[in-house]
Amino acid sequence: MAANMQTDRELFEKGRPCVRVYQWDKPTITYGYAQKLEQIIDLDKYSRDGWVVEQRPTGGGVVFHNKGNISFAIIMPRGKLKVDEAVAVTTKKIADFLKICGLAVKVESNKKSNQANLCSDYVSRNEISLNGKKLVGIAQRFGKNVILQQGTIFGDFTQIKLKELEKCMKLFSMKN
Repeated sequence: MAANMQTDRELFEKGRPCVRVYQWDKPTITYGYAQKLEQIIDLDKYSRDGWVVEQRPTGGGVVFHNKGNISFAIIMPRGKLKVDEAVAVTTKKIADFLKICGLAVKVESNKKSNQANLCSDYVSRNEISLNGKKLVGIAQRFGKNVILQQGTIFGDFTQIKLKELEKCMKLFSMKN
């Protein structure tokens, strides 16, 4: 689906809680709202190679999305959650789901490492790793009444069923 970031941005601006789980139909590069992408990668080269470029409404580093990646957007009521609490809740639920799918994942507890420009190059606290490498990255943005969390499961895992992941996220995201 093209324009995933625009769809997530519009849903966030509407402020209604919802969950989207999707995959990419074209190779796409997304980057955080505060990044200057042209200082990080050669945009002309990637455009010539057929990559679509979209800016995320959340933060974080550059993400290269391929067809096997699973991405998600969760818009949940803000309530009294603080930044670290909100991402920790989401991370735990996704990690529990991935364990049910047979993946030996770990929720990282270390403080943020030296952040690189590419999201997949570092693992921070409250992110999910598999065999020591980042498996799931999550970025978020707080609005007046809702929180937008966007994330990607890196890799291609046939045991992860999109509808089941979406159902899992809906069950907990509407409670916060």
